[in-house]
Amino acid sequence: MPTRDDNMALDILTAAEVADLLRVSRDTVYTLASRGELPGREVGRSWRFPKGTIEIYIRERAEVLAHDADATGNHRNGCDMDEANTAHEVRT
Repeated sequence: MPTRDDNMALDILTAAEVADLLRVSRDTVYTLASRGELPGREVGRSWRFPKGTIEIYIRERAEVLAHDADATGNHRNGCDMDEANTAHEVRT
């Protein structure tokens, strides 16, 4: 049966785990963390990241990207309405 300490360990991510979640390199994780752009703490010579704050970071980044796409007229499928209408006209 997992103990409280086991559950706490599951809530802390390493730089490699964060890199996998973000689909970036560990170097990028270290750079973002050292700039303060990615929530984490340096522990000795390693970085540790609270899982909950990384999940929030991912959601916020997704919202920013979605907002930017909407602001430029691009939709999540990578196609704007003019392109969709032109493709429809060509087919009909």
